Amino acid sequence: MNNLKNKLAPFVLSYLRFFAKLQLKKNSQAKIIGITGSAGKTSCQSAVLAALGKNKARFKIKVSHKANSESGIPLDILGLRVKNYSPLDWLRLLLLAPWQLLTNWQQFDLYIIEMGIDSPLPPKNMDYLLSIVQPQIAIILNAKAIHSANFDQLLNETEQKQREQNETEQKQREQAVIKLIAAEKSKLAQALPSSGLAIINRDDPAIWECSRQTQAEILTFGTAGGDAEHELDLKLIDWQVNLAGSHFIFEIRNHLKKYNSGSRLLELNLKNLVLGKHYSAALASAILLAFKLGLKKNEIKNNLEKYWTLEPGRSSLLVGKNNSYLLDSSYNASGMLEMIELTQQLISNDQHIKRALAIIGDIRELGAETQAIHQEVAQALAESFSEVYLVGPLMENYALPILQDKIKNGAGQIKQVKTYLDSQSAGKDLAKNLAAGDLVLVKGSQNTIFLEEAVALLLAEEKSAKKVLCRQSEYWLKLKNTVAKQSEDQTK
Repeated sequence: MNNLKNKLAPFVLSYLRFFAKLQLKKNSQAKIIGITGSAGKTSCQSAVLAALGKNKARFKIKVSHKANSESGIPLDILGLRVKNYSPLDWLRLLLLAPWQLLTNWQQFDLYIIEMGIDSPLPPKNMDYLLSIVQPQIAIILNAKAIHSANFDQLLNETEQKQREQNETEQKQREQAVIKLIAAEKSKLAQALPSSGLAIINRDDPAIWECSRQTQAEILTFGTAGGDAEHELDLKLIDWQVNLAGSHFIFEIRNHLKKYNSGSRLLELNLKNLVLGKHYSAALASAILLAFKLGLKKNEIKNNLEKYWTLEPGRSSLLVGKNNSYLLDSSYNASGMLEMIELTQQLISNDQHIKRALAIIGDIRELGAETQAIHQEVAQALAESFSEVYLVGPLMENYALPILQDKIKNGAGQIKQVKTYLDSQSAGKDLAKNLAAGDLVLVKGSQNTIFLEEAVALLLAEEKSAKKVLCRQSEYWLKLKNTVAKQSEDQTK
């Protein structure tokens, strides 16, 4: 069956790409805004939409809907949605593609689209996505060792052996892989026309080095000062967070003063959004884009404060059992260290927090960087959390020994660590131990881990799970049941 799927996949993708490109020609005057990066694409997309104020009088906006891949993008362009990924479902989509071309005449001025890549090879690379869509505006967020397993193959055998010998060389190897990832993502900026715009994260050296090689206009954001050649266009100068919300202050560069009135500072008070410092990238990107599309500072500020929300499982603050707090970042493992930093800030800034606990799942698809990154996470966990509940074999193999050693030596805040094969077991165990004022961070990869199922067991109102948690659709629930059954069969 898998062999048949592999043989048919190129035909299906080419077929969908053909009709998607024809569909885009109906809106040939529209600006396409492509967003790429290892983490934060969806948050950035939602920030852009919020910054524009959902102003349909000014812009007709089309936003990609949970679609950023070689198959998801053409389906989104055509206005088609996958139901269950079955063969019959794919047949339905193939039959509907030409029909959509004939009947879908939706007009838009802006198309905001996520462009995710998992590999340097087609069809999961940037070149393939650019063969479907050609953005005029690019937002380049970051490059991290996510999906790095697919980039390991670009390092020759000699390089691999040399860089795997000790800790220092492992770090060098990780940086080499990150440069490869950055180079692939930066093809989006390099493909822009001279009339285009590239909004680039200046704090990410690999991204900056590759993305600056564009003929388009460049705007940058970050926390550092830039350099003599390119000063930051929008600089984060302050970030504060507590359980009531988040506060960001940005400084606007002089040449953008025409979009500004009064102070060079843009302050955002985002109530009920508990956000790490890394969310400043999404906000800064959205602000710069909104400036270039003609919006003024105060209008952008009001729009973001009024409209910006996050998808479930992305730094959601939920009410837990016994008046506890749940920081639900269970959607995926990207930004793990940043979420730990966020927890540290909450502990420092909010007296309502009595204890910090964490349910942390495996970080998948890291390739040769698997051990080093899990160990780095373990070191950070030990400094902030009194109890850590680890889910998955990678955390058990690489993080557990470090945390046990910290407990033995009385180092850091860690007092207890436990391991589990599945998220539900971790959630049931932690639920027995929850007390008023506890803050629980939940984060890990989605593939077979599904930590939202642990969160469901910790909610004050378990019946609200479908509304507030990620991966609650029929497709995901069916997949989770299949994974659970397979796991059960393996343990018999």
